[in-house]
Amino acid sequence: MKKNPNDVEVLVFYARIEATAGNAAAARARARAAISADPKSTGAWMAQGVILEMDKDDNGARES
Repeated sequence: MKKNPNDVEVLVFYARIEATAGNAAAARARARAAISADPKSTGAWMAQGVILEMDKDDNGARES
């Protein structure tokens, strides 16, 4: 993260780790950061969808 804070793959992985650990707010923030880093990244959008679904936001998950 220090070398390349906008590395989409790292941000997605970090978001998934935060979600698994139960840190929903941190997971959402990392997923948003990944999407901001590369709005065309399918992995970033999928991660956000899964995280939102885990956080019981079905509408947000569907939109992602």
